[in-house]
Amino acid sequence: MSTGLSSKLAFCYGLLGITLSPMVFFIFVGARADIAGVAATKWLLMLLGAAHVPATLAFYADPGFRQIAAHNPWRYLRAPIALIVGSGLVFAASSAPAQGLFYCVFWLWLIWHYGRQNVGVNAFISIGASGRTPHVFERRLITAGVVAGMFGILRVLAVDVVPSDFKPLVMDLYHVGFGVYALVAVATLVHLVAHRENFSALGLVSFLTCVFFFVPMYLTRGMDGMFLSYAITHGCQYILFMGVTAASLSAMPDSPRLKTAALAAMLAFACLLGWVNSSIVDLKTGADQIQATRVLDFLVGAVLGLTMSHFVVDAGIWRLSQKAQREYLGQKFAFLLASGKN
Repeated sequence: MSTGLSSKLAFCYGLLGITLSPMVFFIFVGARADIAGVAATKWLLMLLGAAHVPATLAFYADPGFRQIAAHNPWRYLRAPIALIVGSGLVFAASSAPAQGLFYCVFWLWLIWHYGRQNVGVNAFISIGASGRTPHVFERRLITAGVVAGMFGILRVLAVDVVPSDFKPLVMDLYHVGFGVYALVAVATLVHLVAHRENFSALGLVSFLTCVFFFVPMYLTRGMDGMFLSYAITHGCQYILFMGVTAASLSAMPDSPRLKTAALAAMLAFACLLGWVNSSIVDLKTGADQIQATRVLDFLVGAVLGLTMSHFVVDAGIWRLSQKAQREYLGQKFAFLLASGKN
């Protein structure tokens, strides 16, 4: 087996493994605090999940990305700043019911963001494992699963923060989402039967995982399965993507030792910022006990704005339909996207 093919398969298996491992952990053992090591593993995975948002800053250390940002400063510079400051101000000025609706919008966008990454995850594994770009209908099935997740997420996260008049709607949407997933399951089965020759074993597992990524919110109970299983998985996926990207920073000398040090520094910095962000939100969670001030409300809103900035930057830089982004990421992932025999 050639070095190029080995690198492709190593990345594909690593990406699939980092997708499945947190999901299996949180669904089956995450809530078992009585098992040795579970609490420490859970803390580490949650730290990595929180770190993925500030890991986006690694792009800004790369001259190649900064050239792209210079041609679209609204998306990559002005919009992130506006979201951070604006969200902080809006959240601080809002009543508790309005903050609840703010959270709802944020969580819906969050699920959409998770799903768009899964379209890319499936494409990378399909290309790396078999050299096949996923069929457009496969991308639509993954997107349909995302829609089902958006219908369900408010039942999981928002039922305690939305105004009481909205709670029946939240429950109805959850049931609609379950029905959408049932239809997605039927369409997926029909597609697999009709096109079974197109799937390698690795590609098949990847495709099914991405289509049914949000099923745990319908088939499990407790926050570990209904939310953390896919939320932390998404963060770990992104850390891997950013690790590959950071390892090939155009400004970095071609030294394995320096690259390793740079990756460790990026991860440590991202974990630190992720911990700070999650700590601020945790303070807000206990606001009834500590009577959070408007300053704390502003900080919570700013953290939500930072996350939404990550959505905006991420959606732009991974848009491979754009020539500049395609060339930029093509260099970072040349080992995976290179055509021909390896």
